[in-house]
Amino acid sequence: RRPAARDRDRTPGKPGLLVIRGVPGETAQPDDGAADDLADILNATQTAFLILDRGLRLLFLAGNASRWFALTAADIGRGLAELALPVADPALVEDARAALATSRPIRSEIRTKDGTWLMRVAAPYRAGAEPAGGVLVAFTDITALKATDAATRQAKLYAESIIDAIREPLVVLDENMDIVFASRSFYRFLDTSPRQALGHRLGDSDGHHLDVPALAPFIERLRAGARRIDEHRMEIELTQGERHTMLLSAREIAGLTEGGRNILVTMEDVTHMVEVQRATELARQRAEQASLAKTRFLAAASHDLRQPLQTLRLLRTLLAERVTDPETRRLVDSSGQALRIVSDMLDSILDINRLDSGVIHPQITAFPINDLFRRLRAELMLQVEAAGLDWRVVPSSAMVTSDPRLLERMLRNLLSNAIKYTPRGRILLGCRRRGGNLSIEVWDTGPGIPQSEQRTIFREFNQGAGASRLAHAPGLGLGLSIVQRLAERLGHRVDLASRVGHGSVFSIEVPLAEHTASAPAAPGRGPPPTRPLPLQGVVLILENDPHVREALAMFAVSRGLDPVTAASGEDALALIAAQDLAPDMLIVDHSLSGAVDGLAAIRRLRAAAGRDIPALVLTGDVSTASLRAITASGLPHLAKPVSAEALREALETLAGSPAPATQAGGAAPSPSEHVTIFVVEDNADLRRTLRTFLEAKGYRVEDFATGEAFLEALPDAAVGCAVLDFRLPGMDGIEVLRRLAARGSRLCAIMVTGSGDVSTAVEAMKAGAVDFVQKPVSGNKLVASIARAMESAADPQSRENEMLAASRELTRLTPRQREILDLVVAGRANKEIAVRLGINQRTVESHRAVVMKKLGARSIAELMRQVLAAR
Repeated sequence: RRPAARDRDRTPGKPGLLVIRGVPGETAQPDDGAADDLADILNATQTAFLILDRGLRLLFLAGNASRWFALTAADIGRGLAELALPVADPALVEDARAALATSRPIRSEIRTKDGTWLMRVAAPYRAGAEPAGGVLVAFTDITALKATDAATRQAKLYAESIIDAIREPLVVLDENMDIVFASRSFYRFLDTSPRQALGHRLGDSDGHHLDVPALAPFIERLRAGARRIDEHRMEIELTQGERHTMLLSAREIAGLTEGGRNILVTMEDVTHMVEVQRATELARQRAEQASLAKTRFLAAASHDLRQPLQTLRLLRTLLAERVTDPETRRLVDSSGQALRIVSDMLDSILDINRLDSGVIHPQITAFPINDLFRRLRAELMLQVEAAGLDWRVVPSSAMVTSDPRLLERMLRNLLSNAIKYTPRGRILLGCRRRGGNLSIEVWDTGPGIPQSEQRTIFREFNQGAGASRLAHAPGLGLGLSIVQRLAERLGHRVDLASRVGHGSVFSIEVPLAEHTASAPAAPGRGPPPTRPLPLQGVVLILENDPHVREALAMFAVSRGLDPVTAASGEDALALIAAQDLAPDMLIVDHSLSGAVDGLAAIRRLRAAAGRDIPALVLTGDVSTASLRAITASGLPHLAKPVSAEALREALETLAGSPAPATQAGGAAPSPSEHVTIFVVEDNADLRRTLRTFLEAKGYRVEDFATGEAFLEALPDAAVGCAVLDFRLPGMDGIEVLRRLAARGSRLCAIMVTGSGDVSTAVEAMKAGAVDFVQKPVSGNKLVASIARAMESAADPQSRENEMLAASRELTRLTPRQREILDLVVAGRANKEIAVRLGINQRTVESHRAVVMKKLGARSIAELMRQVLAAR
């Protein structure tokens, strides 16, 4: 009950909603107290209420009825149709009657003249258990709700339009892996419909196009709770019989629905991309095959061309020494010029192949640049004078840091180009300091190079447009390419400045050494002449070409040697056996006829003689495998056609040079009488040769044919070094190393391998080998390896420091440099590395040069030792 005071304050006749107390058969009357309470509640709402009796006459109103419809107490008792409601609601009376008749509420949305949206509800009300006593009509403002609903629909349409614009099929799965949404592209691509897809599993939603075994692991990963799956590849077959490669990805969507997972699955058709990849791979394989075919062709053609050129070059030299008639000498000199041009072309091909094969390794040292200038001036003087050019070399006192041999090759190429392309005027070779570098410059007064060609002039087989205008400028367009690639290998910078009609300047920037020479020698005077070493003794010449063989023999006789010739290794061995021949030196062609090549023939001849006979290898073969094999042998070698001067110098070196030092910058080690070298080698000839050589070096040597015999005879306290062949009969070299480690032996060990396989070397190092040497075994290299091994055994801390230093240096490499390093030590050529990594071959060469420089490695073998030491 409300307080009596409040009852007294209620204004009589105030419009209100009354709770009706009904008496059967009588008109319902309001209960003033209850009506007052309910009226206060309804007036506080934002809804307009009209209460009608069964005759649809207005009994009471509340809420916003007075404000919205301008109704007052005077309107009570009037019929609903007579009320002047400012609402376009023609169905109001009919709906009120229907509510009374059906005892069910009837709803309708209406809009006022001012654009307001109202929700109108006509509902019957009851008085107790009696039938409906009238109708309650409620009007609620839903304008804001309608606006929100419209915005929601618009956003949904916008989102759907974006999704429909995506070409890739999209579906949303629930936690049961059923489809709850799919894009139009999904229906279109898989030729299905919402009725077939929604509520179905992914594989059952599209005529079973996706029902393939490859889909199962994708679904299972999602069932297991995977929140993200990237690039699951599978193949499907569409209705047209076309096979497509699809790339499925999945992402879990947070907050899409309450109480369950939703997963967005995207499907990308990568059929075309896969086809392109396959076509690219096929093209790459064909390109590799074409490159290999080109390499084989160049190797074969180069070898066949070099053989007659070799004969001509030696015969021309011998002829020039005997000719006294000036006119005849001029003709001989002209033939020499033609031979030189052809030889330069072949040398360029050889240099390119050497760079591709990775067998050119810089030997960085400090040297006076003027020594190089003097050699070039003397060498090119006649050539420049024959061209009618002025030739000037500016001396310098600078000391530079580079590989003198490779830098000389670069400058010779630049100078040869300048001579070829300068029809008149002069050529200058000089240098100037630029900070910590020395810029070595070649100036010419040739036609100049247009700006448009200056970027391409360093490419292979590119001579520029100017070359075609110069009939006297033969060549292959490889000279500048070799300069650029050698510069990248050395880490030097090459620049070009040129003006058409005025000439060109090519420059190479080389680091300056810490100190300089005292004074430059006068240009043109050259180094003091040296007396050629006397050549004497027997030289065994192995050459399968009879003309080259005869020319080499004639040259040997002219230099005081007694030549013995053979066409193959088998013939040479027969000569040694039949005549008890003991040659003092060997000249061996690498490409011999018969079962063995030149390197194998040298090994057999040395084994038969029981000593390391000094040997020189000649080669016209520019194939990658041959260049690597020759370089790995450590033997001196010359490329055909060999000039008489170069051949003479090489033979003098063989005849008169002492055995090389075994340690960088130091003399051969002094063997101790307590140190024994244990040679374990199953080949009797090689075992005897190694023993003889090592004993000549002052070592005490014991040799064994098997690992079992070695371990059985080895004293526990033995001190020294074991030289183990990797492939021994029975127990191999790796197992011998393991047995030595198990016994706690103090011996250091060197593994001798026949293949140079990196995995073998790694296995040997892990088993305890200090170093590895590749067959054919070079005696001096073996002594150097023994010295390193003994030093490491005597000072384990130095070995540990070496490993730590190598590890530190490796960590400083960039990821790309480390990637290239791994492929280099795996025996891959630059061309193979470039193809595998999808980069330019020049980039590989540049990275490789930087790696060698960073690690301070002067050869691949040294590089491999550092990498293995760091592992």
